[in-house]
Amino acid sequence: MEDSSTVFFTALRPDRTVANSLYGNVVGISENLVFVMGDGDSAEVDLRDAEFAFVTERDLPAEVRQEVNSSFDSGIFINQADGSMCAFLEVEEN
Repeated sequence: MEDSSTVFFTALRPDRTVANSLYGNVVGISENLVFVMGDGDSAEVDLRDAEFAFVTERDLPAEVRQEVNSSFDSGIFINQADGSMCAFLEVEEN
């Protein structure tokens, strides 16, 4: 994890409004949780009962596309049982 790539993380509420977005690194992983930390912000994602999909930029919903100000090759999109969603996108560093 010390050498982890920079990721863009975003979380969307069931109504597709943005709950949290940040650029950072994955700093912790357990069986059911992922912890991301960025400059002054962090996010903890519960993975229980989640559905995963690999995505490319063209697969992203418009709400996520508006939040990303970096390009990326692919990422993981997670749908939660409550209808919320989040994405981990590996951003290209220049």
